[in-house]
Amino acid sequence: MPTWRTKLRPFYMSINNHWRNKQLGENLLKQEQICLEFLLAHQHLSWHWLGTKGYFYQYCQANLSTEPPHQGLIWINHAFRISPKNLVQAIDRVMTDSITAAYISINRFEIVPINDLDLVYPDCIEKSLDLIVDSCRKKFRRLYNPNQVDGKHFVGVHGLDVFVYETNH
Repeated sequence: MPTWRTKLRPFYMSINNHWRNKQLGENLLKQEQICLEFLLAHQHLSWHWLGTKGYFYQYCQANLSTEPPHQGLIWINHAFRISPKNLVQAIDRVMTDSITAAYISINRFEIVPINDLDLVYPDCIEKSLDLIVDSCRKKFRRLYNPNQVDGKHFVGVHGLDVFVYETNH
């Protein structure tokens, strides 16, 4: 006998799909388009994916090279819940010498508020994250200003703070 859950199942949408679908422009969110522009600028690379796997992951799998050996790294919304020092160590661990380009999207709300890097943080969270990422072995640059958040940018889908690494090798 059907239960109320099975009766509602055809109409049920997970919050991720519901919010994502409401914010779609051309099949991709603005943050996904920004990432894709970066990836296409380095389309000769083979990309390794870390983090949340959803629609955009599937899109990248279908449209980019993902065969090893990897020269590029995509790290989107990996579940950090991590201290600043552990974040730096995690980034340094995956940034091997074979990686010539990287796209790292950090969800600022997953950073544990402890000061284990002995940094003097400014009041602005954006500048604080810049300081943390500057502590990495490889030198990243912020890709865009997180104040671009609007109806097409949703923090639950991708982190607000996006950093990229590029080398000329």
